[in-house]
Parts: sequence; structure tokens; C-alpha cells
Amino acid sequence: MLSSVFAVGLLSLIPLLPPDPLPATASSEEFSADRASEHIERIAERPRPSGTPAAADTRAYLTGELEDLGLEPEVLTATVERDLTFTPHVVGNVANVHAVLPGTGDGGRVLLVAHYDSVPIGPGATDNGMGVAILLEVARALTEGPAPYNDVEFLFTDAEESGQLGARAFTLDPEVAGDPDRTVVLNMEARGTKGPALMFEAGDRAGAFVPALAESTPFAGSFSDGVYRVLPNNTDFTVFSEAGYTGMNFVILGGSARYDTPLDDLGSLDARSLQDMGDTALATTAALTERDPALEDGGDITYLTVFGVLVHYPIALAYVLGALAVVGTVAALWFTRRAGLLSLAEVLRTAAGYTVPLAVAAGLGVMAWWSGVAVRPHFENFPFGDTYRPAPVLVGLVLLTLVTCGVWAGRVRRRRGDPALLAGALVWFCALTVILTVAAPEAAYLFTWPAMAGAAGLALAARTEEGSPPRSFALAAGALVSMVLFPPVVALLFPTVGLALAPVVLVVLVLALLPLMPQLGRCRGRRPSKVVTGAVATAAVVVIAVGFVVDGVDEKHPAQYNLHYVYDDDTGRAVWLSPNAAGSPWLDQYVVGEPQDVEDTFPALYLPEGYRSGPAPVVGLPIPRAEVVDSHELDDDLREVRVRLTAGGERTTVLSLYSTTGPDRLERVAVDGVALSTAVNRPDTHTGWDWGFHFVAPGDGVDLTLVVRGEEDLPLRLLAYTADVPRDALGDPKPATVTWSAGGFGRGIAAVTSEV
Repeated sequence: MLSSVFAVGLLSLIPLLPPDPLPATASSEEFSADRASEHIERIAERPRPSGTPAAADTRAYLTGELEDLGLEPEVLTATVERDLTFTPHVVGNVANVHAVLPGTGDGGRVLLVAHYDSVPIGPGATDNGMGVAILLEVARALTEGPAPYNDVEFLFTDAEESGQLGARAFTLDPEVAGDPDRTVVLNMEARGTKGPALMFEAGDRAGAFVPALAESTPFAGSFSDGVYRVLPNNTDFTVFSEAGYTGMNFVILGGSARYDTPLDDLGSLDARSLQDMGDTALATTAALTERDPALEDGGDITYLTVFGVLVHYPIALAYVLGALAVVGTVAALWFTRRAGLLSLAEVLRTAAGYTVPLAVAAGLGVMAWWSGVAVRPHFENFPFGDTYRPAPVLVGLVLLTLVTCGVWAGRVRRRRGDPALLAGALVWFCALTVILTVAAPEAAYLFTWPAMAGAAGLALAARTEEGSPPRSFALAAGALVSMVLFPPVVALLFPTVGLALAPVVLVVLVLALLPLMPQLGRCRGRRPSKVVTGAVATAAVVVIAVGFVVDGVDEKHPAQYNLHYVYDDDTGRAVWLSPNAAGSPWLDQYVVGEPQDVEDTFPALYLPEGYRSGPAPVVGLPIPRAEVVDSHELDDDLREVRVRLTAGGERTTVLSLYSTTGPDRLERVAVDGVALSTAVNRPDTHTGWDWGFHFVAPGDGVDLTLVVRGEEDLPLRLLAYTADVPRDALGDPKPATVTWSAGGFGRGIAAVTSEV
């Protein structure tokens, strides 16, 4: 029976395999990854952060391609602000590209969204050249067929990487924003370079549009809505949701070690992933254009894919099923107790004992990561904790977890029997069903369905003979359902949280294995010998060790480092700064000593672990300036100061300003006419720089208007970011075995202090 249960688990993983890419010769009404790749090759030639010539070239390419399809694209420009929690305001000049494929209906629309900007250090083939190419290929395919019923709009947003400013500008523009209640948003994103297409987030009233996924079903599970809410990530879809829109968010997750780095090029993108996302986008769009969105009729739902088939039901049913799972479990426990198979004390002791494999599994994950960092110190520098080649380590950890569960289950089985093992598991699943049904009912199905099947199986086991085939099947009922639901979840959690957070995934794996404990402890009716158990455990450790050995540094898998070149115009000195620990011969030639706090001098650099530093040569960087244009007194001890901020040239991608609010110095602030809140937005700083903003794509300059209380001068600290470390400052070229890690506005920073 155990082999059958595992076979079901393996079968559940098959839908995660992306399809083969279609060639450029494929039917004109189909999505072709080869055709889409041609767009990515043009778009991802170099980094294209907002406001740069590369971003402008990309806009020109997009408008040209859309015009060739017979559409009439517009470039929508705006200055817009986004107020993020506990962080400086993000303001910027944005230029979105928007085109409409008119429908024959009466006002409904499908809005496909992808951002065309990239991070400053990488070409962004997947993030988000892939999304842009998908929209262009979908637009081409749709224009080949008859006119849709609903409008189909294509929105290529600017400045997503800097704070989703393009999406914000679109939702505020009355000319194009439209009616959120008549719009379904389909957002294309990437958080990796390979893997299956995932629909990981659905907005409100999902019952009106999630069924459209049935035409070409990606992996989807409403549990991911809950997972995503606790992760510190935002996409354009976040902005649309905040503005009252609804729809779906799509992504690929695998291979995040190359994501948002100089390695995110076309060669790193798996063409099968592109095909999978493209098929999903085209089929879903086509399905949604056939009829009115009818969002008012769509309620919240639970949705999941089972062997590649979309299953969904109203969220209200989740409460009913949760109640049935609890009632069924209580009834099953009563039946088995009455049959003399177990006592309540045995059930509770077994349930409490499950903390042992859960704790051991978490400990294995922690030890594996610590061991990996000890062997490969550069692992710590992967910002998402996902290394280039984590598969051997993950396989080894899964094997060790299975051994742990098998050994523990075997010992408990000898003392209490199979029914107690299953009953203890049902206590956990019922408790989690109740918690999730209350807190996140869309995710409760992961535990509700195995609990119901397990309860039915336990009740049936109470009426069958020990050791009989019917009892074996009954005890495996919950395990079979668990293996249908959990393996894809576990497989996708690993690249989501990375090897650094493997303990979290291993805990989920143990939870998934709880209904299997009778089979693991029995292993076809015989307790596994110590020799077999030891051999499997040894093999797992060897596989993990081999994984660490092969996951080394070479030109195709370079070590990633975070190194800033920072020039302080107040002192005329430049320094190297890095949060990375010592141990790299290349990095240690630039930074030395113990990490130190540098936030007072460079407010943007505030990591709690501090920065190692070293002297750097002074080379040319754009120097920001603040020039007071006008200052005059107002009433009530207030004065208005108008300041012209300049960024020092087109190399500057972001201009940041920091100041102080206390005691109530700032009364009003406007940046290029956009009003900003003067409340403290850096509450955790230990410096005086407790308020600030970032301006994306500053161009020739920014007009700042301050209404200041009091006569004392107000200090300002300006920082200008460039996309990369100045090459002439590095000296020798960066070796091929070294690259930049993801994160930040740029690698070159020039700072200056001013007063107004």
C-alpha cells in the first residue's frame, strides 16, 4: 500500500512539468515560445531601469510592435507617488505603454499587464521581459482571429521595480482607468527563471474569472493567496487590488538564484516556462473575452488543481466541509474507542508525539543550511536563499525526513498500533482545519479533505479485521488524499522560500506525511531493519554532501556579492561598502575589518548587520545638488522654500532625499506638484534622518516645495544612484566567477548635504 500511496504522490507532480516550446512555424492562433523569445532578445539586451535610454528604447520597440499589429498604442506619462509603509515615499516620472483591442460588447474588458522596466544591474529577460513578450505574442494571436466580445487591453507599466509606480499612475488616470467592476486584470510576473506557470494570487470575486483557467490550467491553489500575504513582496497586481480591481497574478518561481541579477538573460530563461505562461495567458484571455465578466455575480471561492484539472467551489462550502471534517473525526474516534482499538489518552499522546518528527525535520533543515554556508560561504549572499543547484540537497533532506518519520512511526506502532497513528494525525489535521477555516478558509482544503478521508478510513478500520486488506486500504484513505494535494505544494514551496528556509518546507512535508504514518511504520507489514534504515539515512547524507560539493563557483555559477561604491561630496572621499562577510579573496581586496553602521552618512544603507568598508579612488559620479530658488515667510512662523534638485546627469536612476521632521519642522511637502505626507516614514532609524523620499527617473531635475516651521535651517541629505559600480574604480575587471547579487536601486551612490 505504501508504494501505491507514493505513486499517487508522484503522479500529482506530473502537471508541474511545463510543455515543450512551440516553434515560430506554429499556427498563427497559437502561442509560440520561439516567437516570443525574439521579443525578449530585443528587450533584454541590457538593463532598462526607469528613466534610462534603454527604457526609452524599449518603449519605442513596444509601440512599433503594437502598431504593426494594427493597434494604436499610447505612451501615458505622469508623475506619481506611492506611500509605502515605514519606508520613504516613492515618487517618479513614469511612461506606460497602453493599447486596446476593441471588443464588440458593451464595456467589459480584460486588462493584461506586464512591467517593461528591469532592475539596474540585470537585463531582466524573465523579470519582466518574459511578461512583455507574452503580452506581445498574445496580442498578435488575438488579432489573427475574430474580434473579441470584451475589450482586451495591453498595459506595459513603467517603474514596477521601484515601487509599482506605473500601475499606480494607470489606476489614477481617469482617461484609461475605466471601471474596476467591469475589468479583470491578468498580471504577468516572474520571480525566477524556470518552472511551471503558477496562478498564485486571485483577487476578490474570484468565482467570476478563475473558472476561465480551465481552458489551459496552470498550477493554482487558493492556499497560495495566504502564503503570499505573509511574504514581503509586491507586484503591479498589488496596486490594482488596492485600487479596487480584481483578477489574477501569474508567475514562475524556479531558478531564483539568477533572478534580478546580471545572469537574468535569455539563456537563463527556460523556453518551456515561457510556453506554459503564454499558453495560460492566451487561453485565459480568450475565455474571458467570450462573455461579460459579471463580476457582481462572482463570490470568493476555494480553488485547486488535481492532476492538472481545475476544481473550485464557493468559499461557504469550505466552512461546511470543515465542520464535516471535525464531526467525522470525532465520530471516528468514538467508533474506534468503542471497538477497543484505542483510548483517548493514546490518541492524545500520539498526537503530542508528532511534535518529535516535526522538530527533527526543522532541525535537519537548519543544520543543512548551516552546513552549506560552512562549506560554501557564498550561499549566504543569495538574497532568496535559493542556490544555483539545490536539487541534491533537497532530495537528501526529503529522504532524511522520510527516515525520521518512518523510525518514529515504527516505534509508536509497536506500542499503540496503526489506528492510534492515524487518529493522532487526524487530531492535527482537524486542529489545522479549524484554524485555517477561521483565519484563511481558502487554504483549509489542504487539511480538510485528508481529514474527511482519514476519518472515514478510521471508522471503517474499526469494523474490519486487523491485517486484512480492507483495513489496510481504510487506514490509507487519508494518505491517498494527502498525496494528491501536498506533493505539488511542497515541490513549489522549496523554490519559493529557498534552501535557507528549508525548515519551513520540511515541516509542511511532515504534516503531509502524518496520514501516512501507519504505512511508514509498517512498510508492507514488516518493520524496516536497522540496516535498511541506516543505509537510506547514510545515502541521504551523502547526497546532501555531494550537493554542496557540486554547487560550487564557476563561470556559469558565479559567486554573488553586494558591493557599493559610495562618494561623499561633503568630504571629497569615496569608500567601498559591502554587507557581505569576509572570506572572499575578490571582495576582501575592497572591504576589510568589522561591519560598521553607516546610516548617518548614507541613510539608504541601514542593514542591521552593518557594512564592511575600504578606501576607494575618487572617480566621476553624478553629484546631486539642491539649489534654493525662492524662500519667503508665511503666517504662523512658517516659511515656504522652493528648491531645485538636480541629479547630476542621465546616469542617475534614482534621487533620494532625507530630512528631519522634528520637532514638527515639516508642515507641507510637494515634489513636482505631488503632495507628500510629512509624517515620520523612517520610524526605526537611530539617526536624525527620519523622513525622506526616493524619486525615480529624475531626468533634468525635480522641483521641491517645502513649508518649514521655524527659522533654523533644515538639513537635507541627497543621494544619487547609478546602475552599476564605476568600472574605473574597480581597477581590474570583475572576474567571470563573480557577479552582483539582487537588490537595491544601484551600485554607485553619491551623497551630499545641503540646508534650506
